[in-house]
Amino acid sequence: MKFRIENLGRLDQAEIEVADLTVICGENNSGKTYATYALYGFLRMWAQSPMSPHPVALSTAHALPQTGVQRVDLIKDLLPTAKAYFDEMSKLYNSQLPKVFASREDYFTDSLIHFTPDEVIPDVSPEYNHAVKIGSATALIFSKEKGSTLLEITRPSGLQKSIPVYAVAKIIDDVFRQLVWSQIVPEVHISSTERTGAAVFHRSLNFARDKAMSALTQMEANRQQHDPEAFVTQLFLDYRADYPLPVEDNVKLLGNLEQISKSTGKIAASHPEILKAFDVIVGGSYKSTKEGVYYVPKGSKNKLTMSESSSVVRSLLDFGFYLRHILKPGDLLIMDEPEMSLHPVNQRLLTRLLARLVNAGVKVFLTTHSDYILREFNTLIVGKGHREQINSALGKEIYHEENFLDSDRVRLYTATDEKQTDPGTGKKSVVHILRQEEIDADEGMKVGSFDDEIDAMNRVQDILIQLKEEESA
Repeated sequence: MKFRIENLGRLDQAEIEVADLTVICGENNSGKTYATYALYGFLRMWAQSPMSPHPVALSTAHALPQTGVQRVDLIKDLLPTAKAYFDEMSKLYNSQLPKVFASREDYFTDSLIHFTPDEVIPDVSPEYNHAVKIGSATALIFSKEKGSTLLEITRPSGLQKSIPVYAVAKIIDDVFRQLVWSQIVPEVHISSTERTGAAVFHRSLNFARDKAMSALTQMEANRQQHDPEAFVTQLFLDYRADYPLPVEDNVKLLGNLEQISKSTGKIAASHPEILKAFDVIVGGSYKSTKEGVYYVPKGSKNKLTMSESSSVVRSLLDFGFYLRHILKPGDLLIMDEPEMSLHPVNQRLLTRLLARLVNAGVKVFLTTHSDYILREFNTLIVGKGHREQINSALGKEIYHEENFLDSDRVRLYTATDEKQTDPGTGKKSVVHILRQEEIDADEGMKVGSFDDEIDAMNRVQDILIQLKEEESA
């Protein structure tokens, strides 16, 4: 899938192809996080509740009261409309950008985000049966035979209660998302750069409660507290996002850890070695109880709260629970600066863990300032096919076959300035873009800004060594 970005924060233009592993590098305040939040916001809002039902869902909903039964070919009726459908979703999403970034509307007047899905044919062969009830009455019946692409939607003739057409369309659209679009648009999770603070303060940050209290306070001032309708109206009128959507979602996830920890994710169930690798990085394990979340260091029985734990424990809290209890093949994992609070040893370990996730079927998207992470990814690309020789030379089993990556599964982008010439006027200007860098199977990824700074540091060290030698001569 691809995202095209125009006039968003520091970025003038960018086109990102989300590969199995996608990495964005660049200096501070160069637009990396803006691009990441924009991508996350689209996938999150689309997955949670599409901004408008698919046209086929609407037409089916309109026809059902007269026909009683409608049939939709999940391949022939939906796939040809995919481009137009996601074009429309992109347009609708652009109006949501102020909410995603918790910012003023006039900041995004000229912004544009456009999503283009991959051209894949979903597997809709499994049998499907589902009934939607209103109270005790069955309102809609969905059925599909195994191996068939035809979905049959039935409105029982005995249904007495009228259902709004738009509500029926949303229900049908949800089924389309489950059976078809979920195989084209991945479910997404993000670890934002604010995750360390969220790990400590998530129990104090209750956005829904804060909004309600704000509305009640305003109503008290206006003496409307005895009017329930006025309370609801005030709540919606006053609503605005105080934090970017990824930050709010991090806090909500952390506030629901007790419930989340009751299940096991498909990645955790099929790849327990990934969980072991994660526990090595944090040096222990997490426990969720009714009283809260605790960290238990390896070899200890002590339970430490997040405020008592190290920064690396707090930094990886949301990722650890998502990894163990939710993550499944096909998901997109976004990590904004995964190196936060990590020693270089743990940065390399985390890099190898992320490569394992890629090979287990998870898409991974990173922003990073870490040369350690990029160099380790280079090792995993260039070293493919040489695992035994590398481990033999090191004298220990550090690398496993699941760590290595094919270069064609990786995309690297650098936030940078570029001179462009207007084809019409011939006028030259400097624009800020995300430039796609080449990745070579023999040399790996190259990031000029990192290499330049490392060369500069090495030169200073050489000068100092030379000066010391001259002083001692």
